[in-house]
Amino acid sequence: MKNEINILIVDDTPSIHEDYKQILNPQLHKTNLYEFSDIFDIKPANTKIPDTPTYILDHAYQGEEAIELVKQSKANNKPYALAFIDVCMPPGLDGIETISKIWEIDKNIEIIICTAFSNYSWESIIDKLGITNNFMILKKPFDIIEVKQMTLSLTSKWQLSCENKEFINQIKKNQTELNKARLVAEENSKIKSDFISIISHELKTPLTAILGYTDLLISNAKDTNNLNQICQCDCNAIRRIDINAHKLNDLIKDILLISNIESGTINCNIAFFYPQQTIERIVDGFKNLIENKHLTIKNYIKNEDIYINSDRVKFETIVTNIISNAIKFTKNGSIDIECNIDEKFFYVSIRDTGIGIPKDKFNIIFENFRQVDQKLTRDYTGTGIGLAIAMRMAQLLGGGIKLESQEGVGSIFTLYLKRDLDNCHQTTKAYND
Repeated sequence: MKNEINILIVDDTPSIHEDYKQILNPQLHKTNLYEFSDIFDIKPANTKIPDTPTYILDHAYQGEEAIELVKQSKANNKPYALAFIDVCMPPGLDGIETISKIWEIDKNIEIIICTAFSNYSWESIIDKLGITNNFMILKKPFDIIEVKQMTLSLTSKWQLSCENKEFINQIKKNQTELNKARLVAEENSKIKSDFISIISHELKTPLTAILGYTDLLISNAKDTNNLNQICQCDCNAIRRIDINAHKLNDLIKDILLISNIESGTINCNIAFFYPQQTIERIVDGFKNLIENKHLTIKNYIKNEDIYINSDRVKFETIVTNIISNAIKFTKNGSIDIECNIDEKFFYVSIRDTGIGIPKDKFNIIFENFRQVDQKLTRDYTGTGIGLAIAMRMAQLLGGGIKLESQEGVGSIFTLYLKRDLDNCHQTTKAYND
């Protein structure tokens, strides 16, 4: 890549600008270079131009003009490495004032202050510009070698400074990415630990019950003194075993289901069905649980003749998980269900008067094996996988789940899915509820 460096020349004398062109870019002004050959004490015929950077020169004849050029270069991401600035440029700003304003725009520009006589003492320059290594003073008339050396030194210093800043920025970026990766790893580790704790608890509880009632059956089989009492006890034990075995089965199915969703191996079976009928059936299935908790459930169904073309089983799973979650976290009050449609989507809103969810935890509840507060697992059983399954299934059906909630007041989960989900995974099969 060609080494090009932007330099700004600020001087009110046009001939000075021409001198800078010939001194700094001799390869572009070979014929004019020889008029300086007496300074180098060499013969023009044997002059060999060294391989130096190419300097792109911009020219300003007053301080105000220079300030505008610096603004433009900064905006265009083509900053100046170096500026030669004359001290005396009547009638406008003098060089020192110009430098001060330029550094307000770009503090990294190296400066060569050019002066024929002293308008400013060294002390006054320091007072104006501060103690810095970003400027040098060049006295007129110029020594060509001095100009070349100062230019090469200061532009090299500027380039190294830019490279250092880029390197430092890259280190900071890498450090930021490492910190993010560390936080993700720590979070994943915590999730894994929480998952193991939750799953251990969820598996242990039904297993303990199954083993306990199994032992009871075995003990009863050895004692035949009271046959009727034994039969009644055995029936209760078998019922408890059956309930807990189903809990284990449901847990394993949920884990396998979320695994299949994330691996992309789950398909959709598309068919036309009436979603209101499915919702009514789901509500009927929760009737006993709702009555036991002394809750009320209201199903505001409109347009019962509306049908959609989607996966009924997945739709039923989503709504079941959301209603189950609402019942679980609602100690008293009600659960309201309402359906709506627009041109593209079918909506189901499920409102509860439960414990509510803080806004900073909205995303967490849709993650695998997560709950708003892991301490809740002591009060509310569950693996934290139901809403994760619901969200991923909703996305499979071309929609999602929106959440509104307020702690201590309740939550509204709104499922939306496409009304017509065509050409999805598997052949469409029609059936009615």
